[in-house]
Amino acid sequence: MENFRKKIISWGAKLLLGLLIISFALWGIGDYTMGGKGSDEIIAQVGDQTISGRDLKFRVNNSVDRMRKIFGEKVSSEQLMAMGVIDQTLENLIEESLFTQYAQKLGLVISDEILGTEIRTDKQFLDSSGKFHRDKFRQLINRLGYNEKTFMELYRKELIQRQLLSTINFVEIKPKQLLNDLVKHRGERRIAQIFKINHQSMRITNRPTKQVIVDFYKKNEKKFISPEYRSLTLLTLTPTQIAGEIDILDTAISQEYEDRVLEFSTTETRSIQQIIVPKQEQAKEIIKNLNKGISFLETGKKIGGMDASQINLGEFTKSQLPIKIIARKAFSLSLKTFSEPIKTSLGWHVIKIDKITPASVIPLSQVKNKIRKEMQLDKATDALVVLANKLEDELGSGATIQEAANTLNLQTVKLIKSDRLGLDDSGKPIKILQTRPEILETAFNTAQNQNSPLTDYDDSSFFILHVNEIFPPKLRPLKIIRKDVIKTWEKEQKENNAAELAKKLSSLSKKIKTTKFVTSLGQTKPLTREGKGLDIAIPGDLISKIFNAKPQETVWTKGEKQTYMATVEKILPINSSNHAELIVNVENELQENIRRDLREQFANAIRTKLDVTINKKPIEKIFYQRQ
Repeated sequence: MENFRKKIISWGAKLLLGLLIISFALWGIGDYTMGGKGSDEIIAQVGDQTISGRDLKFRVNNSVDRMRKIFGEKVSSEQLMAMGVIDQTLENLIEESLFTQYAQKLGLVISDEILGTEIRTDKQFLDSSGKFHRDKFRQLINRLGYNEKTFMELYRKELIQRQLLSTINFVEIKPKQLLNDLVKHRGERRIAQIFKINHQSMRITNRPTKQVIVDFYKKNEKKFISPEYRSLTLLTLTPTQIAGEIDILDTAISQEYEDRVLEFSTTETRSIQQIIVPKQEQAKEIIKNLNKGISFLETGKKIGGMDASQINLGEFTKSQLPIKIIARKAFSLSLKTFSEPIKTSLGWHVIKIDKITPASVIPLSQVKNKIRKEMQLDKATDALVVLANKLEDELGSGATIQEAANTLNLQTVKLIKSDRLGLDDSGKPIKILQTRPEILETAFNTAQNQNSPLTDYDDSSFFILHVNEIFPPKLRPLKIIRKDVIKTWEKEQKENNAAELAKKLSSLSKKIKTTKFVTSLGQTKPLTREGKGLDIAIPGDLISKIFNAKPQETVWTKGEKQTYMATVEKILPINSSNHAELIVNVENELQENIRRDLREQFANAIRTKLDVTINKKPIEKIFYQRQ
């Protein structure tokens, strides 16, 4: 377990990263493509099997996409790569190959019957009624870029691996002392005083010379590289595009109106007042008061002890009144009249009708256009499937998307340049890509000069696109972006000045005071290492530093727009109220990490019987060389 003990320092972060990458084998979806295009060049030989650059590239894209969804879109590719995404993904592919070959040698198999049963019961492919949905299955494998045969074989390998690793996956090892130490460590809480230095408040005393800007530009070229852009031809098929061309006969509209007349009808409603008393004598007294002309509200207050909110029941249809005898009586009374006493299990009731809203039917003339449009959309949905088939026939005969669109009288949209976030080269959002992320995703998973598959979305719409040209990332010329370079230089100078001030204040033994540069954010509530209990927004890195600091020590870290400082005020032991929950959470995470360590050791044992070689040059070419 030495390998496990080495990992335990950063086990939380690595556990998350590992779990993410392991789950990408079948279910990841690559929104973000990084590095080169990948290739069929062999990057690893594992026994009798090979792993290609394309295999690794595809899996890394999936990993990056899922991690960005967790950590945020602003996490850069470089940051994700620094977390070891490529190395861990390659190791995962190697492990899969090792386990698959070892399982084959043991004679472990998954029959077609078992494979079919597992897929048909997989929650990924079930509809709302719990039944297997063929279209959901096809949509997922299309989005992943697999054909059905390839996907089925990958799924079969996944099941074989589960079978092989079942002993490890269900093992339970609970090192008591280690668990206790981790619970104590994780349960510790701290209180800190938080300060911030706003970078914009910092002064720059010297303006940059031309040479300073040139040197800064050369030193920070990565900051001034434009993202990858793609030029697209996009064709969408939606019901609304063709609905207006569909003729609906007036007789059909009239029949639809008759069939749906209840939809255009309103039921009679009545506003009801009620006085309820326990005894019949009191009910008779109520009637006497009302006959004398005393108001219903005053009578209810005097005899029933009720206020206006209790007397005014509100507006109801007949079916909404829960007591049938009350409902019948309420809807037989005339406006502003009251009933005789009514006996129910609740007591004696006297009701009054305060308002009547009669039933009504909206005439056909007022809803005719609405019905026509709805019928057109319904028929357009059916017609769209036929149109989509015609489009595929045109494309199958060799026509381009534009030629097929012209033949079928459809319109295409040409997008000159879009980056991975759906922004054009001026940074403005491209509406259709912003609102339809599946189109953007497909655009960056389709090769240059290739068509994407015809893909359905929103249940009744389709799209297909062609990647006209890929513009790789490149360094923007200084003469064009000089203003941006100067702004970036100024930003960095202010950040450095803020960091120097924070460093100076943190080194002093005196308490930090607020100034025109330093703002107090107040004292935190007791917080944990995971940030639970934190009521002040601070960078996660500062939390780590708070828990590494001594009492009364000040630590600091640089944020995006502010530099933050924290002085540790108190160190508190574990909170007894959540002690049991913390033990369970730490135990589960520890157990999972042990399983991962055992899995890794198992893979290492298999390595001694199967040769594994890695070719690093293609990996560097795919991921690290500038386009």
